This record gives sequence, C-alpha cells and structure tokens, in this order.
Amino acid sequence: MKILVDIGHPAHVHYFRNFIKIMEGKGHEFCVIARNKECTVELLKNYKIPFYSRGKGSNSLVGKLIYMFIADLRLLIKSIRFKPDIFLSFGSPYAAHVSWILRKPYIALTDTEHATLGIISFRPFTKYFITSH
Repeated sequence: MKILVDIGHPAHVHYFRNFIKIMEGKGHEFCVIARNKECTVELLKNYKIPFYSRGKGSNSLVGKLIYMFIADLRLLIKSIRFKPDIFLSFGSPYAAHVSWILRKPYIALTDTEHATLGIISFRPFTKYFITSH
C-alpha cells in the first residue's frame, strides 16, 4: 500500500515515525510531506525519514488562505507522482482536499476537537475521523 503522510507540527513526527518504520518493514511505501515549522525538518532528518517540504505557512488570515492554495497544489503534484492509496495526517486540510480531488480515502487523527475552524477545513473531505474521545 502507498501511504501519503502529511506532517504539520513537530509532534506529528513523533506520532508517525515508528508507524512509518514498522509499515515500511512490511512492504508499504510512504511519501511524507511536511510543513517547515519549528524543528519538524530537523526531526525528520534526525530519524532519517525522507520528506518533501510544503513550505512554512503564514500567520495572517490572507497569508493562510494563499498558503492553503500553494500547499494544496504542492501536495497534489506530489500525490499525482506518488499515486497514494490513502492519505493520513493529524487533521490536515491540505491532505483532505487533495485526497478528495483524487478520490482517495483520508484518515484524520485529532486530539483537539475544540479547534473548530481547523476541523471545518478538513471534516467534509475526510473518510475516517479518529479522536482520543
């Protein structure tokens, strides 16, 4: 199975690193896309996880909207080349949008159900929604 993992925060590297290694050992292929936030890139390099950067993002509302289109396009291009069977992330609107465009299932993990705006941005495009509650 080909799995695209979108990492948006350094903590997500820790969530996914063992899963990626175990599943690679079972013959699955991964494409890891990561936001260049805080120490995410350094962690991925440290754990020797190959990845593609989708950029830094923005803090302003207009910047966030522009970044959404840029990140969606970058993920779409990578996804067309990689041809994933499934998308997986911690509530990434970018992975959700691209999975929907490509008609592939998207699994969203979340531990923050009070992040209403974030959830609204990916929930309609999500096949499976996994939370700790």
